[in-house]
Amino acid sequence: SHLRREAEDNLLRISQYDFLTGLPNRQLLQQQLDQILDGAGRQQRRVAVLCLGLDDFKGINEQYTYQLGDQLLIEAAARLKSCVRQGDTVARLGGDEFVVILEDLPADESAVLQSENIAGKIRVGLGRPYSLKVAIEGLEMNEQDQYCTSSIGITLFRDRSISVDELMKRADTAM
Repeated sequence: SHLRREAEDNLLRISQYDFLTGLPNRQLLQQQLDQILDGAGRQQRRVAVLCLGLDDFKGINEQYTYQLGDQLLIEAAARLKSCVRQGDTVARLGGDEFVVILEDLPADESAVLQSENIAGKIRVGLGRPYSLKVAIEGLEMNEQDQYCTSSIGITLFRDRSISVDELMKRADTAM
């Protein structure tokens, strides 16, 4: 029935997308990465995986409340999406950890430059001040500018020579 299909769609969405940012979660990311690596091997293109974390996130979360941290994560997710190209993937692994997959990069050294350019754009985008609303004892406080820098690790791949898990580990280590 219609209601049942809707319920199944909702369950799928909950299991594959991050509830806070609406981005793909770890489970969906790994599925997508599987497919992307298959395609890259066939088409002789390269794929870059960028692992990134927000450096000052824990401090901001502890200093205020999680509501401020949530605002910051939602805004960071939107900024990430605006920094990448149309077909690229942005996912949230949890906490302040995000992954960006840059697909369809050229097979030569220019893939490195392109990845570094996008990483640079992301670093600038995430480094702009965040204007966050703080409510103290139920009263809306002024918006407050917060700064939060990011760390980014980049790993480049051309095929399925390593597993998705290993790939994620390498990108995480690079960060």
